[in-house]
Amino acid sequence: MHSPSPPWLWWSDRALYDVPTVFPTAALTFLALHLVVFVGDYALYAAGVGNGGDLFLRVAEVDDAVITYSQWWRPFTSCLADYGLVHFAVANLGLIVIGLEANAVLGTWPFVAIYVLSGAVGSLVTTATDADTNLTVGGGDALLGVVGAMCVYILINVEPDWNRAQPGGVCERWSLSQPRHKPWLPPT
Repeated sequence: MHSPSPPWLWWSDRALYDVPTVFPTAALTFLALHLVVFVGDYALYAAGVGNGGDLFLRVAEVDDAVITYSQWWRPFTSCLADYGLVHFAVANLGLIVIGLEANAVLGTWPFVAIYVLSGAVGSLVTTATDADTNLTVGGGDALLGVVGAMCVYILINVEPDWNRAQPGGVCERWSLSQPRHKPWLPPT
């Protein structure tokens, strides 16, 4: 028996794929945090508090802050800062389109871990490989980590009957369609 589509997943067809879902609390929280940082920074600037960008610079990863002043949290929070209105719009559109569905399928805490760790690793890799960059922001790295996690989820949970019908399919090459013990699934 298939469960009906939850109201927050109005675009999904849960009658076809009966996938367990949760309410996308984490994705909505990250959307709200993006909004708070972006609008809060603009509000502080409009009120004449600081030079503008003060909140942005407290959240973004700045090489000197991480290396010289041991502010270890900067790589983790840099995925909440956006560099301008277009960057803010694209990052949040990605969170809406990809993040809500991924959070619903993967679960709240796995989504949080993937999003934050992917953002931190992306920031650190950018800092380590580009000598000219001293400021790293954005949820693009974090969002691409979520896309990668969804790709792995799809590969692990691919439909064996569909994939066997295609000679040389992913499951045939990687032998994922072969019956094997999967301890994370309930016994059938």
